[in-house]
Amino acid sequence: MAITFILILLLATMIFFSLDIVSFDVVVMIAVVIMVIAGIISTKEAFEGFGNDFIIMLAAIFLIGSSLQHNGVIDFMSGKLSSIKKMNTFLLLLIVMVTVGVLSAFMNNTTVAAVFIPPVISVCKKFKISPSKILMPMAFASLMGGTCTLIGTSTNVAGSGFMAANGMKPLTMFELLPLGGIIFIVGIIYMLAIGLRLLPGSREETLTDEKYFRTYHAEVVAETGSPIIGKTTEQAAKESAGIKILSIYSKQEKQDRTIVCENDILLISGDKDSLLKFRNLNKLLIKQNSEHEKESELQLAEIMVLPTSYLLNSTLGETYFQQQNRVTVLAVHRKNEMINKRIKDIKVKTGDMLLVEGTKENLALIRKRSNFIIVNETVITNKSSLRKGWLTSLFFVLAIILGTLNIIPISIAFLITAVLVVLIKAVPADGLYSAVDWRLLILIGGMTAFGTALHKTGADKFLAEIIIQWLEPYGKYALLAGFMLLTALLTQPLSNAAAALVVLPIAIQTAELLHLPARTFCIAIITSASISMIAPFEPCSLLVFTPGRYKIKDFIKTGGLLTLIALLLILWLVPVFWGF
Repeated sequence: MAITFILILLLATMIFFSLDIVSFDVVVMIAVVIMVIAGIISTKEAFEGFGNDFIIMLAAIFLIGSSLQHNGVIDFMSGKLSSIKKMNTFLLLLIVMVTVGVLSAFMNNTTVAAVFIPPVISVCKKFKISPSKILMPMAFASLMGGTCTLIGTSTNVAGSGFMAANGMKPLTMFELLPLGGIIFIVGIIYMLAIGLRLLPGSREETLTDEKYFRTYHAEVVAETGSPIIGKTTEQAAKESAGIKILSIYSKQEKQDRTIVCENDILLISGDKDSLLKFRNLNKLLIKQNSEHEKESELQLAEIMVLPTSYLLNSTLGETYFQQQNRVTVLAVHRKNEMINKRIKDIKVKTGDMLLVEGTKENLALIRKRSNFIIVNETVITNKSSLRKGWLTSLFFVLAIILGTLNIIPISIAFLITAVLVVLIKAVPADGLYSAVDWRLLILIGGMTAFGTALHKTGADKFLAEIIIQWLEPYGKYALLAGFMLLTALLTQPLSNAAAALVVLPIAIQTAELLHLPARTFCIAIITSASISMIAPFEPCSLLVFTPGRYKIKDFIKTGGLLTLIALLLILWLVPVFWGF
């Protein structure tokens, strides 16, 4: 009975994860509470995962990464691309993939990819190279680079913590480097030899480093004296190239009429530049939700909503996003979807782009939060800030050396580094807590409790016996391949870390029943969770989807083959390096 209960609960949790109806941290905490109330696990067991030293290490890494990002270290490196004097597609692809991959081995790969998008597109325009030939490989490089070190991806940290919780030796800093390094090198060779031919090209005239080909949906107010008053929506749109007027609202109610009246609210769509031009020419007001001292101090930024954002499944009105951050959301972009709602009524989804207006200081506060990625913003970094960034880099390198040599535990090394970052004020006081992805930490802690529940009820043994019955006749490599494929497929509806933590307890039990090395299974599963490039659902892939003008079939065709190659490499190399 207990086995049935926990398996149904696990299935329900995975379904809610995939439907994205409720935030995944809320889902996992509800599941943990249910397991405690049902007597499956004790209160102590429910929270053991949250006290794991790897949780502390991950929080410290988030803080260190925030300092490197916001003090201009990554911007400095990405800016070097623009100074290149001579370039071709082959060489640019190689430089970008190597640079992004190496940085992603030590930093959040989404952040690295986001920072490099503007300079990559700028260089593409300069040398008449199609950005579609570079951006997808860049995203893939960030994913593959993350497989090279313990801290390259949160999945590695979470998996290592789960291994330690199950009595196994945790991963060392560079234990995955031989495997991840080979995958990374083969991935680069694949993209240079095969991937370039599979990727779509675009004409030089379609290149832009500003618009990113995004259609935004905005709302404006026809103020007194606006030349648009008295005109039909068709007339107004015809006079403003690139603009569509979707609806008219008056006194909060949607109107069927087509004549614009004073104080009407217009829902419009178009690219960023066309929207702003339409607003200025027609003296239209975007209702301010922030109090700015001077209009001249305002800046624009395009913000991508990540899967970890607190905005998900809520409207902008419900979350008070604008009021809290003292910015104005001018418009919203959603891939392949027409939005015909007021800004405050739009329910936010993963991958949405928000065009916001605010002061440099207020935008900087948003930039410090792990919930969002600012993908198109001019960031000015002073010398003092950059010095703090390089000092953080020095502390970071020393922590890696001390942890790798076992002079001090690696979690303590990173915690000390995080403390030093705070002491030198490399991260402002108001950015300390926002720099940490608390939702991910809750996910890891909660899924660890799930692992405990599976083991206590015997559900992991039950599932392991079924898998053994299906695959053991085909040999141990078939068993390993089955777990790897299951993990890679689960990363599509679930996050990488969640997929790994669902499969790991079953795989460990399978290995124990067959007297096979559990560490081999764990490393294969952890790595498989990080290299699924079949669809553009990873944050890195979402970032490049629109500016690269890709279609889902482009990812399936190019990334699907690369994923298959990576899985075959894992299947071959993991038993070689860790035994079988």
